[in-house]
Amino acid sequence: MDTLNFLAQGFGIALTPTNLLIALIGTLIGTVVGLLPGLGPINGVALLIPVAFALGLPPE
Repeated sequence: MDTLNFLAQGFGIALTPTNLLIALIGTLIGTVVGLLPGLGPINGVALLIPVAFALGLPPE
């Protein structure tokens, strides 16, 4: 029963409007970064990590 409770709690956190909006924005930015020639996923993550710290996002 505890496993089901943890799963429900995780979905409750993941499906909040803030987290869904951040996921949508991240998907759009990731698509744009992926379209740029010569800029791979590792470079894109390295460029966008300061944005995550500047927004003060929670760990989840």
